[in-house]
Amino acid sequence: MTHAKQNTARTTGFSIVTPSIHPFHSMAKIQLQKQGPLDLSYDVIKSDTPRNGNVEPIIVGHSMGGKVAMMLVLKNPQLCSMMVCIENAPVSLRPNIEFVEYIRALLEIVKDNGKTIQTLKQADERLAERIGGNELVRRFLLTTLKRVKTEGALGASSYTFHERIPLGTLKDAIVKGEIAAWPLDPTHERWTRPALFIRATQSQYVADEYLPLIGSFFPRFETRDIDAGHWVNAEKPGECAENIAEFVERHED
Repeated sequence: MTHAKQNTARTTGFSIVTPSIHPFHSMAKIQLQKQGPLDLSYDVIKSDTPRNGNVEPIIVGHSMGGKVAMMLVLKNPQLCSMMVCIENAPVSLRPNIEFVEYIRALLEIVKDNGKTIQTLKQADERLAERIGGNELVRRFLLTTLKRVKTEGALGASSYTFHERIPLGTLKDAIVKGEIAAWPLDPTHERWTRPALFIRATQSQYVADEYLPLIGSFFPRFETRDIDAGHWVNAEKPGECAENIAEFVERHED
């Protein structure tokens, strides 16, 4: 699924429902080029969302990607036929220091410049030392880095890790509260097409007390709960796909 905090073409941005979820849908991923205020992300997505004739895309977003998905459909109600928001809600939250620690750990790997970290295994070991956690989550985070080969003297080669996205800029945006902000008001914006909110039961990003507000913005919303942490799309990808496929097939014309 999608995640705009650690944003790569492989794991994040936005997607039309993928073939693994529904074999009769095409798939496109749109990479957010910047990570700043939510309005910026929305403008990037709106201009890049693909259209296939009269077919309206189904937008799927995880975490910050979910927030941009919500803003996209609320600001442009005719653009998408359905929305799936995984692990986020239309509320403003305090900056999550945990994400800042993730980014600091990733930057350590980049700044090592190949001195002690040249393999994915070594990079994962460094992440495990710094943030611990689930191996699947660490692998997910490592997709924000790319491993680059450098040819040295006498044919010797070495590897370093480079950023796929500007991690420092992203860290600053999180600390300033730009990532966690939610600027819209349900008295002015409302989306009446089908919306699915997938919640991880080991997380509080879509708490029960947020459900009335979700209903104010998305009166046709549904929820599905999955026993996982915030990175539910990495921990339980099959269960996420099954829930999305069932939702899409039931609401298609």
